Amino acid sequence: MAYINSHPVNESAGGSGAVVALVAEKKWGGEMVVYENLDILISEFKSLDKFGTLFVNRVQWARYPADAQIFLLVGDDELEDLNDQGCPVLAAENDAEYLLDVELFQSVVELQIEKMPDSAVSDFIFSINYYLENDDFYAPH
Repeated sequence: MAYINSHPVNESAGGSGAVVALVAEKKWGGEMVVYENLDILISEFKSLDKFGTLFVNRVQWARYPADAQIFLLVGDDELEDLNDQGCPVLAAENDAEYLLDVELFQSVVELQIEKMPDSAVSDFIFSINYYLENDDFYAPH
């Protein structure tokens, strides 16, 4: 299930039943895309704008990261329109905090796939959390 402005929207890609991410907001020349879960984001990781930034609700991520909504903010204005705590307004409106820059996320996913081509979502979660905790890439054997 994808969301636009916090309202659920069912969308299918090519009749396959796959959920696609939708542009949730367009303001100031930028955009916010909402991914329903990590699996959807991973499936599109190569096509993400490398200059974007990913945000997530940290409580959702801590409880069950596989199902946490992930917000992609793209555009300088989106990332520069900050609230009093220094968080982009669109992210803050969705109780989301910084997760990773897209370029870092892509590197984490690429390394995971390179080392373990049959990686499950839980393997990607481990690699992302490893990076967040150690500021270094996890290299699975």
